[in-house]
Amino acid sequence: MGVVAIFAASNFPLAFSVAGGDAASAIAAGNAIVAKAHPSHPNTCATIESAIKSALKKCGLSEDIYSIVQGVSPDITHWLALHDDIKAVGFTGSEIVGRILVNLAATRKEPIPVFAEMGSLNPVFVTKSAIAERSESLAKGIIDSALMGSGQFCTKPGLVFTPQDPDFIATMKSHLATLSVAPLLSKSIADRFSSAIAKLSSAGKIEVASGVTNESGFGVTPTIFITDWATASANHELLEEHFGPTTVVITCDENQYVEIASSLQGQLTATIQGTDADKTAELLAVLKEKAGRVIWNGFPTGVAVTSAMNHGGPWPSSSSHTTSVGTDAIYRFMRPVAYQGFAQSVLPTPLQDANAWAVPQSIN
Repeated sequence: MGVVAIFAASNFPLAFSVAGGDAASAIAAGNAIVAKAHPSHPNTCATIESAIKSALKKCGLSEDIYSIVQGVSPDITHWLALHDDIKAVGFTGSEIVGRILVNLAATRKEPIPVFAEMGSLNPVFVTKSAIAERSESLAKGIIDSALMGSGQFCTKPGLVFTPQDPDFIATMKSHLATLSVAPLLSKSIADRFSSAIAKLSSAGKIEVASGVTNESGFGVTPTIFITDWATASANHELLEEHFGPTTVVITCDENQYVEIASSLQGQLTATIQGTDADKTAELLAVLKEKAGRVIWNGFPTGVAVTSAMNHGGPWPSSSSHTTSVGTDAIYRFMRPVAYQGFAQSVLPTPLQDANAWAVPQSIN
């Protein structure tokens, strides 16, 4: 495609930053990279840039294939997204910035694709039979998943829908009460989290449960909110992503699950915690239209880098129907070209009948 602009994420200084999956996919597809370093970890980005340039040199490739730009001004983002030499954008971050990039790319004389992976609530739907079968492990597993990485995963379960079961909820609360999390990645993330928690804690008809406060660095208090669907559906802030160690537990009847799922926006993941006896086909039919990854009796937070992985989903979780994780991530930064009627000697090596590179071919 040409030169790809990569915008580093705040929450993954390695895996989704200047040398993360977006950069790896773009380079593997034969593109050059200009990466916008995240201001939360500029020195880490600079160290990575040095390592990559060293590797390029050892491989006999031009160091100009890869470079980064540093700075905190939004003007840098605008300049990079609008530069004539940029042919595609890879982004991981908030919906606000993702939408800005999509809109900027659309205003160019030559619009370019923006592959933005943004936020997600990753709803979990729990059935009565699942609680009856494994109440304690399920309750603890949900809390552990929400607090993994101090809650700074875009795949953490941010909404948990469950039948009213006092013992199940009590187990979640008691487990949370024993837990603290590592300091958050930056002061801005910690400040936004604490502000959101304070605001939600003051709302009516919402029970608040807390863990152990971490007093060091950008430490915060892990917190969950417990309410019913009538309250949650009337309070939009409960249905927004809050980056950090928190989740919202919403009690409702199981027969409301399909209607609730239908009302949600696009998600990276959606999970059903149930048993084989549960009739979840209708719920699954809705969730597969809402999420890029649907999960049965697992937890969404971890993202395996495999051929089968899809890390993306309908808007606003992503800006396109692609994955930013796994082997298929490379296709975002490749442009297909068909060669028709050319002599074998003119065709690129992988397209020649001799197939000197022994690549898989489909001949018809």
